[in-house]
Amino acid sequence: MSARPSSSNASSSSSSLRSTKQQQQQFLPAAERLAPHLIKHNVEQIFFIRTFVSIIGGCCCGILGLTNWDGFAFYLFTAALTAIACWMKMGGKGVKTYFTSASAFTVDGLVGACMSYVLFWTLLYDIVYVY
Repeated sequence: MSARPSSSNASSSSSSLRSTKQQQQQFLPAAERLAPHLIKHNVEQIFFIRTFVSIIGGCCCGILGLTNWDGFAFYLFTAALTAIACWMKMGGKGVKTYFTSASAFTVDGLVGACMSYVLFWTLLYDIVYVY
């Protein structure tokens, strides 16, 4: 008959394993402590939010009839407003809590979002003012 470990003995060994893992994680850089699939999910969500807000901003810009540099200034305004709103949604925590670097949060996806912005800007401008 095999002896089973007592529950108090098993709980003490599991708590010692947890404390060892926590000690090991303290010495790892922040990027290595994050789960890659969660980082990927966060980046995808930021890309989706940026693209969606850029489409809405492009529609507003086209309907308002903004042209030339005014339209691009409006894009920069909407991009900055989106970044601030996402940062506030994260609770004001550091960006490195959810992303590998600050550039992954601030810069990645801006060009793709700008293309969507220009597409809907010109589309709605043409619908409202040209046709």
